[in-house]
Amino acid sequence: MDIGIIIRMARRKKSAATGVNFTQDMLAKICGVTTTHISNIENNKHSPTVATLEKIAYAMSMELQITFKPITICPDPSLTASSSDAKEPPKQ
Repeated sequence: MDIGIIIRMARRKKSAATGVNFTQDMLAKICGVTTTHISNIENNKHSPTVATLEKIAYAMSMELQITFKPITICPDPSLTASSSDAKEPPKQ
């Protein structure tokens, strides 16, 4: 996920909805971070913390939702041990 693009799009949407150019400086002041930090997040130079993402979402009148979904992993067959490679546990 490209968080920078999402934040830039959200700023543009907020600008369109309010009729006010919602700048990085405005967003930074509301969030309590520097304009440079917002710029670095938007340009994918920094990864924001969840706390910062919550502040950004609040400033945009949005709700932050984080979802963890299970994925299916297909391992590389060459990395799995075949039954003939399996070792017996040591006998005591």
